[in-house]
Amino acid sequence: MPIGLGLGSSHPTYVILKKPEEWIDAYQRVALHTPQPPEAALETPEVIQSYIDRIDRSFQVLRQQLLDYDPDLLVVIGGDQSEIFDRSNVPNLMIYLGEEATGHNVPRFQEPSAETFVRLKVDVETSRWLLHQLVAEGFDVAFSTEIRPPAGRNPARSLSHAIVRPACFLIPRPDLPTVLIWENTYDPPSLPAARCYELGRTLARVLKNDPRRIAILGSGDFPMTRADPAPAGSTRRWTAGSWTSWPAATARPRRTCTDSTP
Repeated sequence: MPIGLGLGSSHPTYVILKKPEEWIDAYQRVALHTPQPPEAALETPEVIQSYIDRIDRSFQVLRQQLLDYDPDLLVVIGGDQSEIFDRSNVPNLMIYLGEEATGHNVPRFQEPSAETFVRLKVDVETSRWLLHQLVAEGFDVAFSTEIRPPAGRNPARSLSHAIVRPACFLIPRPDLPTVLIWENTYDPPSLPAARCYELGRTLARVLKNDPRRIAILGSGDFPMTRADPAPAGSTRRWTAGSWTSWPAATARPRRTCTDSTP
């Protein structure tokens, strides 16, 4: 049957921070000594708590949609921020062919623990089949059978947060088979929007005769759309100054059609 459910969510650090003081600490780590806009002072702990509540409610909506649909397979598309790829190798598309993928749902400034551990089951057969299908359709897709974080990074973290964070909130059961696809959204040049759109259409087309109930999740982040070159430091100022607008962009649950996969 065709892909029956498409979901999109964001994945920044704040989606896993559950206390206003944790948001404030994370904000200060991003802003450093950069002067902040007046709007930043309006984000009191009470306002931040309202953001947290909205985000939690929205993820609950998406999780319930997955529960109701009860998929046999979940295709996850996300990016990487030097977590499993460094400048020695940055593929624009990659499919993972290992039997499982593991990581920790924890900010970079916190240490992993048993409570933050995430393990995903991978449908290797479908992943390998999809790899061949996409290459035959003209997509230059890399593949990997293991995840090795770049030198100097904590090997326990391994899996990209674009995959770990929404998976931790949304996947209804630990044995749900997944197909994990990485798309370069962080290191220019990235795929143009038209090519991403064609990727979504191609996935829908090649999977339409699969008898299983298939869902697809696009994990993206609003700041990743900012690709214009900028002087040193200006991106940090823009990021910190846009903090107020992020929750509004994240807290709206979005259900997307399978022909326009994010």
